[in-house]
Amino acid sequence: MAVLDQIENARSLAIEAGAEAKASDLLKETDAFYDSLKENGDLAANADELIRRYKSLANYIKAKDAKEKIDAFGFAGDAQREYDA
Repeated sequence: MAVLDQIENARSLAIEAGAEAKASDLLKETDAFYDSLKENGDLAANADELIRRYKSLANYIKAKDAKEKIDAFGFAGDAQREYDA
């Protein structure tokens, strides 16, 4: 798979996770990094970092959603010590 395809797939993961609504500042920051790499010709050298950023953003949103669900259902009290860790 070409590097640009890998980047776009990682970005799509972040979008599908809800980055536009739930972490728009982080998405804009990552997109700005992407644009700067394209403009400076540094994309190939930094593609792995960019992919990691988009995937981390997707994982952050998924974790945040899971925490909100746990909090909404009151599951934290079932294992409070582990939840607080």
